[in-house]
Amino acid sequence: MNPSAVLFEQLAAARHEGEGFADAWPDALAAALAVVPVKSERREWAAVLGGMVGTWRDAFDRVPAHRHERALSLLADSSDREPMLAVRDECQHCNGPIAEGKDRRAIFCSDRCRRNASYARTHTVAA
Repeated sequence: MNPSAVLFEQLAAARHEGEGFADAWPDALAAALAVVPVKSERREWAAVLGGMVGTWRDAFDRVPAHRHERALSLLADSSDREPMLAVRDECQHCNGPIAEGKDRRAIFCSDRCRRNASYARTHTVAA
């Protein structure tokens, strides 16, 4: 189980029992870290979760989310956006299709179009 999920469950149970955050936090954090088997990862989780103690306290006390937290939640919810289609762009030189096998960053359909576009740029600038 994920340490943050364990922490959430532990804090919710403590709040349900009427325990205060200051009393519940150390035991809940210890239980959350206990599910991480690797010591080095446990230290990382302790740093991350400990760095968010204010956020956990606010959630425990049911304080409404701050503006920046609400903004982040909008990024996670994509229900109001259209999915991006996997359609390749057209060649920047000849407007032909770019083959599926080409690198996703390709802007020309072929080396020939790339060279022709480069030639056209250099001769247009010189003129």
